[in-house]
Amino acid sequence: MNREPTLLWFLGGTGTVTGSRFLLDAAGARVLVDAGLFQGLKSLRLRNREQFPVDPTTIDAVVATTAAADSAFNIARSLFMTASGLTRFN
Repeated sequence: MNREPTLLWFLGGTGTVTGSRFLLDAAGARVLVDAGLFQGLKSLRLRNREQFPVDPTTIDAVVATTAAADSAFNIARSLFMTASGLTRFN
C-alpha cells in the first residue's frame, strides 16, 4: 500500500475567478489540472507573463477541465515555452 501523501497545489484561480491551475501530486505522478489565462484587471493579466511556478519537466500529464480561456488557454505558454527556456512572452 502506497503511504505517500496526496498533495493538491493551488497555483492559480485563488483570489480571482480566472487563471485556474492546480497541481496534483499523487502516487508518484504529477498531474496539472488546467492552466488558464488570468483575465480582467491589468494586474491579473500580467500574471500570464510570469514564469510557470513549477518545473514543466516534472509534470507527467495535463488535464483541461474545459476549453474555456480561464481553464486551458495558457497551457502552451505556461508549460512548453517555459520548458524551452523562454522567460519573456510578448
